[in-house]
Amino acid sequence: MAAWERERAPYDEMDLRLWDLQERGVSEHGYRAEVDTLCQRAYKAHDPYRAAWDKCERYCKEQWALLRALEDLAARERAMHALDNDNLAAVCTTVLEA
Repeated sequence: MAAWERERAPYDEMDLRLWDLQERGVSEHGYRAEVDTLCQRAYKAHDPYRAAWDKCERYCKEQWALLRALEDLAARERAMHALDNDNLAAVCTTVLEA
């Protein structure tokens, strides 16, 4: 069962159970304790899913930061290489003129 299915299962069960209680004519006060129990189960199922999602989101942000840093480094490397070529040309021109 996938994480989203595990997270959704208590909510589906709660919907079915509430529907059943309403069909039988049980008052709101009669099923309040059961609703609270089902809500607690739903929240408990949601917590690990949310933690995994947050972890994935954090790793994605780190990956994007690394990719941006690599792109910046590659751009600076190209600029430094062009500067080195210009300096080399200036030195060669000076040597040839002398």
